[in-house]
Amino acid sequence: MSQLYRVVAPHFIAGIVFNPDGSAARADQSGGAAPILAWVVMRRWTLEQFETYCRKKGWEIKHVMPNDGYLNDFDMKGWRR
Repeated sequence: MSQLYRVVAPHFIAGIVFNPDGSAARADQSGGAAPILAWVVMRRWTLEQFETYCRKKGWEIKHVMPNDGYLNDFDMKGWRR
């Protein structure tokens, strides 16, 4: 099952979905990544690589929930600080 993560940085809060194999989900796959995090998908980073990057940047990354298929684009774009 895909997993949803929330990323909190000084200039944004965004969501990103990682597949069971650890790869970031494309936008057309059950939620995908918020536009500001599209580069993670393009670089084909794993969850582990992205977590390391977030720690180096001082960003918080937190597992929010499994993506059970009910998460959609509206949910991702609807997040607000």
